[in-house]
Amino acid sequence: MRLKVVCGLDWIFYSANGRYNDTTNKKITSNKAQMPLQPRTAKHARFIKNTLQKINTDGSVIYACEFDKQAYRDELFTLLNVNFPDRQKKAVVKRRSEFLAGRYMAQLAMRTLQQKAQSSFTNGIATFAQQQVQVGDNREPIWPEGLQGSISHSENKAICVVKPASPSTFTGLDLEHYAASSTANELAKFVMSDTEIALIEKLPLPKHIAFTLVFSAKESLYKALYPYIQQFFGFDCANLLSVDMHNQTLCLELNHPKLATLKFDNCFTCQFSFWQDCLLTQLTG
Repeated sequence: MRLKVVCGLDWIFYSANGRYNDTTNKKITSNKAQMPLQPRTAKHARFIKNTLQKINTDGSVIYACEFDKQAYRDELFTLLNVNFPDRQKKAVVKRRSEFLAGRYMAQLAMRTLQQKAQSSFTNGIATFAQQQVQVGDNREPIWPEGLQGSISHSENKAICVVKPASPSTFTGLDLEHYAASSTANELAKFVMSDTEIALIEKLPLPKHIAFTLVFSAKESLYKALYPYIQQFFGFDCANLLSVDMHNQTLCLELNHPKLATLKFDNCFTCQFSFWQDCLLTQLTG
């Protein structure tokens, strides 16, 4: 998988053609993604904007959008056929709008995956497009049987990846706006070791963007492996080994006692891409 920028709508999707420009902090490429269904109602259209779809060769489906928090209304949960959990009803509008946008991207991704899967899969996932992504005790997404996925949002953007599940596969993604320089300086020692800090200082990136890259990659790793490990693990459990700016990948080593019981190597490759003031990372396997 490779990340690509969609020209015209400036959204990042999968391609190897983009390159980071140290002057503009943008990726440049000419590839385009496919446009999916557009909003069905005026209220929907004001909230969900610039929806994009990508179907990958590994069978996964990605949906992403921009959304307008000012256009959010609670009734949109009903209009978009997304469950409105009691916990979310108590949240501030910002959290409710982020939750809705992310879960709606999941609904679209599951619908598309079902259309693809009907001719290939028959093991209990024929109707997952009519199911909802539930919320676990630790606020993690609980996917319908036969599926695995990951949801992320940042400010006014949401993204989701869904793929058929198997005991030996995983997927996790994370979208982050660049951390402020003051935040990066304050939190660096909690996210990275001295060795990792020394490594990113050699990258052709501003320090706050390099910090965001490592933070986001470790978040993606956590999301990818949580369904198997089933417990919280901190930033110190993942070590940055290398960063390849040309291919836009980095390698993370996970040191966790439960890893020995899983059929995974302890080194994971993470794809990453830049978009305006955001950074997207993803691990899949």
